[in-house]
Amino acid sequence: MRPGRCSGSAPTSSPTGPSRSPSCPARWRRSPRNWTERQLRTLFAAGIGLSPKHYARIARLRLVLAHAGKAPWAHLAADTGYYDHSHLTAEFRRLMGVSPSAFARGALPAATGCTPLGGR
Repeated sequence: MRPGRCSGSAPTSSPTGPSRSPSCPARWRRSPRNWTERQLRTLFAAGIGLSPKHYARIARLRLVLAHAGKAPWAHLAADTGYYDHSHLTAEFRRLMGVSPSAFARGALPAATGCTPLGGR
């Protein structure tokens, strides 16, 4: 869905008054339709607290975790969009602090406090 082009975002008339699509944020309906990529990234980071890329990495890893143990790691890597098994392992280690096999064994890293996004 492109910003400013939500389905059903135009006001419609009903007996109870005008209505708008609940799936389209009001801010998008009022905003210009020609946003730059940088503006979208800034808006996303302000609303979510993470860059879109970092959020996508976490979402993809969550998908891997949801299917962990049901298939070999190499198959999970291919099925979830990683280039290969080593790409999955590196991303897993970067985000989780341990390798996938260590995680599966229950060897979790020591708990640490949150770090700023810029300190990857």
